Amino acid sequence: MDETWKPTNELKLKGLLVNDPEGKLPEIQFTPNGHRYIKARLNVPYTSKKNGQTEQIDNIFEVTAWGAQADIIAGAKQGEKLVVDGYIRNSVYMSKNTKKPATRSENIAKTVWKLA
Repeated sequence: MDETWKPTNELKLKGLLVNDPEGKLPEIQFTPNGHRYIKARLNVPYTSKKNGQTEQIDNIFEVTAWGAQADIIAGAKQGEKLVVDGYIRNSVYMSKNTKKPATRSENIAKTVWKLA
């Protein structure tokens, strides 16, 4: 392999913590082995021009964080600014609807910061 080119899987999101579709903020959960994690939603809005008008469009990402990083998100409030560094993990599972293999992508946080 060419040493000047290395494949990477890096994720960086800067956004606002938002409620889930039921209007709740994320809460710490535990695996059967006792590992704590949280699934949170970040809004990383972008602007778009259409017919000369600029509009802001919400762009929601779900992020999974583990351990101390999960605690940081759990302590955040709705609309609080967060920065997430991490990676994207793909997994294959059997779809209940089609009975065929399907792929799911997860945004995994390695580091989380709150911004003032």
